[in-house]
Amino acid sequence: MALCGTLGSTATNHVRNTSVLPLSASTFVVPFVQGFFENRASVNFMHTIGLPDIRIAAAELFLSNAFGDGQTGQICYTDSPDGGLRTLSGGQFSLQVSGPLATQTNAAPPLLLEASHAVRDVVATLNQPAIGFTIVVDLLVDGSQYCQLSIPSSSTVSHIVSGLTLLPLHQGSNLSMNVTLQTNGNASNTSPGRDLTVTVRL
Repeated sequence: MALCGTLGSTATNHVRNTSVLPLSASTFVVPFVQGFFENRASVNFMHTIGLPDIRIAAAELFLSNAFGDGQTGQICYTDSPDGGLRTLSGGQFSLQVSGPLATQTNAAPPLLLEASHAVRDVVATLNQPAIGFTIVVDLLVDGSQYCQLSIPSSSTVSHIVSGLTLLPLHQGSNLSMNVTLQTNGNASNTSPGRDLTVTVRL
């Protein structure tokens, strides 16, 4: 059963077959010594909670003392462009092809993932642009297409694929890529471009 309008969210109608994501809840208790808030330094208090590779849909906070619990405050993040507060884990993976490019399967050595990660975004860049060719890169996970990038002729950067549309990367998976050079018309002077880098930001 799905509940609408909870934790500060706005109830609205949804079309048939709209995907519903399961939510899990975590509770964190932050203790304070007696008299803590009588100290002026308390205004600068900050507590950090490590929650890598998740998307926070909502949060609530309440304070307790010897007299009981205070009123609960709630905030919902699902109206943000990312559909929640994404924490990610930081860092990046890179797959590289040095020198002039050519249509090639498994163009770079596969990269073994040592841990699971959510993906922030994926982008491809060239050190020298291709002339008369569109560079198409298929990023693969365990041999299946994960996403596709393309770098137009005379450009050095592809469009950026947002991680919102991509599945998490799982520990033990292999990242690899195929490169395809697509001819653009009948250009008299052509160059395949060189030094391709595909960057997966985490």
